[in-house]
Amino acid sequence: MAVRAEAGQRAGSRGTAPAVSDPARVRNAALVGPSGSGKTTLVEALLAHTGEIPRAGTVLDGTTVCDHDPAAVRQQRSVAVSVAPLLHADTKINLIDTPGYGDFVGELRAGLRAADAALFVVPANAGREGPIDPTIVAQWEECAAVGMPRAVVIARCDNPRADIEATITACQEAFGNGVAPLYLPVREGENLTGLYGLLSQTPAGQAPPAPRTHAPR
Repeated sequence: MAVRAEAGQRAGSRGTAPAVSDPARVRNAALVGPSGSGKTTLVEALLAHTGEIPRAGTVLDGTTVCDHDPAAVRQQRSVAVSVAPLLHADTKINLIDTPGYGDFVGELRAGLRAADAALFVVPANAGREGPIDPTIVAQWEECAAVGMPRAVVIARCDNPRADIEATITACQEAFGNGVAPLYLPVREGENLTGLYGLLSQTPAGQAPPAPRTHAPR
C-alpha cells in the first residue's frame, strides 16, 4: 500500500497534512470504481476545493497527488492505494484512492479494510454504455454485507458522451432504489453549467438561505 500522507508535498497551499488530534474527528473514505472512472480526478478536485493544494493536477500530465508512483504516471492509472487528507469543518477526511484495474484488487480490498465508508465513483457516460460493471455491483454488495455506509458519485460530467439522468437510472438498477440523487444538473441549452442541491435548495457552492424568523408579536 502506497500512502501519500502529505497532500501538501505537491506545493500545497498549507504545506502539511491537516492535523487532528481527536480520533473521533477522523474519517476514512475509500473511492471505489472502474479504471478511468474519475476517482483520482475527484480527489484532486476535493483537495483543490478545500485549499490543500493550490490547483488540481491531471492524470494525463502526471501531476496528481495520488498517482505519484512512477508506474502510475507512466501508465496513467492508479496502481496502488494512496491516501490524501483534507479538512472539512473540524473533521479530517482521509480520501483512500484505490486502483480500478482488476489486477490490483488486493490494493482495493486493503483500502476498504481501512475505510469507514465507500464512495462508488461512476462516470457520467456509464448510462449510455449499458448496465453498471458487475464487478462494481459485487463490491457494493460486499460493503453492504458488512454494513459499510456507501454513496455514489457520478464523475466526469463534462464528458461529451455524459448522460447524467441515464447514469442515475443505471445506478438505481444496479445498486437499488435506495440510491437517490442529492444534486441535479443545471443546464443552459445542452451545456451543463452547474448542480442544484436538493437538500440545500441552492446551486452547489452557494450557502443555503438563512432560516426564516418571525418577530414576536
